[in-house]
Amino acid sequence: MKNLIYILTILSCLVNAKQVKAQQIGLFSQYVFNDYLVNPAIVGTKNFIPIHASVRRQWVGITEAPVSQQISSHAYTGQNFGIGGAIFNEATGPTRRTGFNFSTAYHLVLKQQSRKDQLTLSFGLQGSLTQHILDKTQLTTYVPDDPTIAASYNYQLIPDVGFGLYLRQSNKYYVGLSALNLVQTKKDLYNLNNNVKNRLVRNYFLMGGMNFDFETQSRKLISVQPSLLFRMIEAMPMQFDINAKVTYDKTYWLGVGYRHNDAIVALMGVRVYQMLIGYSYDFTLSDLKSYSFGTHEIALTFILNEGFTDRKKKKGFSPQKYRPTVPSL
Repeated sequence: MKNLIYILTILSCLVNAKQVKAQQIGLFSQYVFNDYLVNPAIVGTKNFIPIHASVRRQWVGITEAPVSQQISSHAYTGQNFGIGGAIFNEATGPTRRTGFNFSTAYHLVLKQQSRKDQLTLSFGLQGSLTQHILDKTQLTTYVPDDPTIAASYNYQLIPDVGFGLYLRQSNKYYVGLSALNLVQTKKDLYNLNNNVKNRLVRNYFLMGGMNFDFETQSRKLISVQPSLLFRMIEAMPMQFDINAKVTYDKTYWLGVGYRHNDAIVALMGVRVYQMLIGYSYDFTLSDLKSYSFGTHEIALTFILNEGFTDRKKKKGFSPQKYRPTVPSL
């Protein structure tokens, strides 16, 4: 069936004789502003409470290409703990992945010279529940009432867990390691009667970044933040992202990134009071570039209770003296 072959081609990155190992966790080009999506140990590490929402329209010009949405938030709760959660949805033609996750993290202070100079190692644990849906009404077959489609599942509800480690030196550098889909459910998500099996596999992420601050003659601060993300799915080649973001006066930013064998990413944004508005465009480098017009992504982050973590750690901290910044490290 042409439609079925098309769907499996979009979903998969590598096909062998018996299995499809697909990207089963949605990713966003602006993950540098919402790194919680790839590492649960990050919950509670910020000096504010972020409410982050993103919409990603992938491969514009290709019918039924992936469209992703997510909203997430996390906060420091005191006693070296943080909590967070996310709701997500991703649709690709007749298939959809919708669910939520909840995370908690413990932050172990390894070294603290001052309130703003702290080395912390965080341990995060995440639980998730995802519904994988196949809308049979969107499939057109050569044979009426094709038994392959008739026997397939309309939806599957899959629980899973994830784990993360995160080492962070305040406003200087960070290194993170995480693994998602640890349960690695063996059940075929759609029960399609063919040699291709749609099963969940483990996803591993290794991330790191640094921050360099420079002051202009007019005393405006310029921050340069390079970052790197390695992504590995079992039985697939490793993929990596290299990014660099420049922030001017803690308000405006521009960035550029390279995703291995996939895209060049341009990022831009601005802070307006307590809201960050970001936009990114992916210039497709893969064979899909002949059929698509790239990928658009819009992200909004609302910053609540800025200076929240500091007030929890030290009495008498005045939020009025805390200068608003574009969240980074």
